[in-house]
Amino acid sequence: QNPEEQQIVQQLGEEYQTKVKQGFTRLGEVNDTLGSAFPQNIRTLNYYTLYNDLSAVAFRDPIHLTNDANQAIAERFYNAVTRLPELQVVSQTPEQ
Repeated sequence: QNPEEQQIVQQLGEEYQTKVKQGFTRLGEVNDTLGSAFPQNIRTLNYYTLYNDLSAVAFRDPIHLTNDANQAIAERFYNAVTRLPELQVVSQTPEQ
């Protein structure tokens, strides 16, 4: 975390941080359960640690992302979606 993000975390306090960690843990468990129950229909994406390696500031405030962070998550979503077999479209030559 950079200094701006550290300040945001400090302002939120320990209770908030604990609840968020618990919430994301539970969300991950539910996602895993759904993925196991419907392996052919559901693909879960866990980006909880996405911004750990981002060199730029990720959060403007507790809930709003910076442009750099939005770009990073958009690229991850795009890469995940375009790797799905159903979306692998072979280009076709138009009929003449």
